Amino acid sequence: MLIVGAGEMGAGFTKALAQADGPARVVVAKPLRQAGCRHRGPVGRRGCQPLEAGRRARSGRHRPHLDGFPEIVLDTDRIDKAMRSRPGRPLLVVDVAVPRDVDAAAGGIGGVSLFDVEDVRRFAEAHMAARRGEIPVVRAILAEELDRYRVTSVARSAAPVVAALRARAESIRRGELERQQARLEALGPEAVKIVEAVTKRTVAKLLHEPTVRVKEAAGSPGGERLAEALRNLFDL
Repeated sequence: MLIVGAGEMGAGFTKALAQADGPARVVVAKPLRQAGCRHRGPVGRRGCQPLEAGRRARSGRHRPHLDGFPEIVLDTDRIDKAMRSRPGRPLLVVDVAVPRDVDAAAGGIGGVSLFDVEDVRRFAEAHMAARRGEIPVVRAILAEELDRYRVTSVARSAAPVVAALRARAESIRRGELERQQARLEALGPEAVKIVEAVTKRTVAKLLHEPTVRVKEAAGSPGGERLAEALRNLFDL
């Protein structure tokens, strides 16, 4: 890729290409009358190659450039010569200079696609319009994730009370079994397993409804009152 111009615009293009993993080789050409080179970094490290401005545009008009160049930098003769040296290979030319650095007539050369600032502006606007079209989708995703976060946060706020309640119930169950350990062992290993399973299921069923109610009401004034009641009733 060839970038003509060593000013701010050329430096911006060079930086964008480097960040976007652009062409493997980028050459920066500086018109002979342009002083200095703003290109730094991985692209343009070797400085700027000199480029003589075209002496005559096909249109026959020489408009003064804002950056001080009175001539068209790339005229039709130069681009036509380049195309003859690369048969079968199209050429994309993007002229972002105001006024033009490339003769508008060059767009009529076979295989040449010439875009100016207005083309770039239209492309950018179309790209932004496509992005704006995704806003409703993004908002729907955000709303869904926020709802999920609220549900998770609510459940998390109830978790300490639920965990304390279950721990309290399990402590009581294990304490009673330990007190009856001698009698249970006399009944045999199978009887011990049955009693263990029955007591676990009984505790789980008793705690199921309070657990569901606490989780459903978590985060609300009623949920706070219910959680406080459980703490007081079960000494949590």
